Amino acid sequence: MKALRTIFCVMLILCFFAISVGASQVQNQEIPEEVFDFNEYFQEKLLPIVIGVLTASCGLISSLASIKKAISSLKEEREGFSKRDKEREKLLEAERQQIKEFTTQARSQLQATTEASQGIEQIKESTLRLAMEIDLLSQAIGITAVKDEEMVRTGKGKKLYALLEESKALHNQLEKRLASLEKKEGA
Repeated sequence: MKALRTIFCVMLILCFFAISVGASQVQNQEIPEEVFDFNEYFQEKLLPIVIGVLTASCGLISSLASIKKAISSLKEEREGFSKRDKEREKLLEAERQQIKEFTTQARSQLQATTEASQGIEQIKESTLRLAMEIDLLSQAIGITAVKDEEMVRTGKGKKLYALLEESKALHNQLEKRLASLEKKEGA
């Protein structure tokens, strides 16, 4: 605002300077027949110049005010953008942190899954071995029971033979299940 006042004051000083220069030129002219009328000279020559300068000054002042408003709104927009950038950066950092945590959890779960898968393989192998051992023991018991005459006479041999047949059936079912599991894992 001080700059506008200074410009206005300079314009007024220039107007008065123009008036004094014009007046000195009029005084230096010798017009013998006419008498110099300052009022007529002021209205015809100087008044349009002063009005033009004042009009231009008003236009300049209003233009400068518009420019000042535009600059202040640009500053506000820039501050708004910087605030939004800071908020966006905070959100981005939070997202990065969540992604890191998720990645860490996923890796640990993958490692646990791998370990569990290896444990399941060991359990499958142990189960298959135990089933084979049980089958062999069942066959051995069956063979001894069939050859023992006392067991045959008392009827316990038939029971043992039935248990042996049941053991073989269970063993066959176990082999089928293990084979289907191996096919699923291979696929």
